[in-house]
Amino acid sequence: MELSASLENYLEVIASLTMVDGYALSNDIAEKMEVKRSSVTVALRNLADFDLITYKKYKPITLTAKGREVADKIIYKHKNIKTFLKDLLGVEESTADKVACEMEHIIGSDVADRFVAFTKYIKSCPKSTEKWLENFEAFYRDGKDNRNCSKRNK
Repeated sequence: MELSASLENYLEVIASLTMVDGYALSNDIAEKMEVKRSSVTVALRNLADFDLITYKKYKPITLTAKGREVADKIIYKHKNIKTFLKDLLGVEESTADKVACEMEHIIGSDVADRFVAFTKYIKSCPKSTEKWLENFEAFYRDGKDNRNCSKRNK
């Protein structure tokens, strides 16, 4: 099953709404995604065809078990890419969120797992992390590497 980025976004929104209320309504989906209800209806039909949601006209929408599993993977990627961008690269939160939303659709779970592992690895040693992050910020800002790296591998 290959979902488009658009359908993945709908699924992610439905998942976030169902976390709060246990279900989603097409009006709420349209409002949150800033799209017309007719677009939501088309997307809901497609998601139902993939057996990712339960959908009947004028009824609350819920995720199927398969839909929850797919949505969880999308949310996992989004959250961890955002954390990497924000915490390690120093990208402003709203920008990190927007970019993560774009990236989550094009990278596989194996790459997302590497983002998670790398973030955990860097953060696992707080003393070196602060210095590492400071050095990176200075390098990014100034374009110069101020570390003493005379023994670099060439």
